[in-house]
Amino acid sequence: MTGAAVDTQAGLNAAARAAARCRAGWLARVKITDPESGKIVPELFEAEMAKVLQGQVLPVMPAQPEPATVADVLRAAGTKEYRPLLRIRLGMLLRYQPGWGKGKAEAVVDHVLSVTGAKLDRRLVNVGWLLDPRAGGRRYTAWLDALEPKKDPPWSGFPHTRSCSVD
Repeated sequence: MTGAAVDTQAGLNAAARAAARCRAGWLARVKITDPESGKIVPELFEAEMAKVLQGQVLPVMPAQPEPATVADVLRAAGTKEYRPLLRIRLGMLLRYQPGWGKGKAEAVVDHVLSVTGAKLDRRLVNVGWLLDPRAGGRRYTAWLDALEPKKDPPWSGFPHTRSCSVD
């Protein structure tokens, strides 16, 4: 291997590590809130960062960042600075929220896949796939539908009788 190829490979490896640290930092921000109070728990933050980053310090993350929501991650993923967030799997992003588990997260991803008609393995569904502009917002709309709590039927007798508001 030539010296230029080694330098290029080292640069690519450093970029990949920086992208992984960026994703890990955001996931830790989502997971560090107390489910009952919604406040940041410094011990959780430190434990997650130590576990995920293996003791490395992420320079762009302050010592105690503001907690992030899934919406914050999706919004940040659209910026050039946080482009690595596009590779976060949707199931992993949901599981990191307080009160969510693997089953609930997979059910949301499965709902999005079934509504959009995509024939993908749920492990391949990431933020980039969800926000891809070529889908025309259909995937994101299915995502919002999956996250909306389902209530009672819209009217009694649904779906076998007509709504009283239909002319």
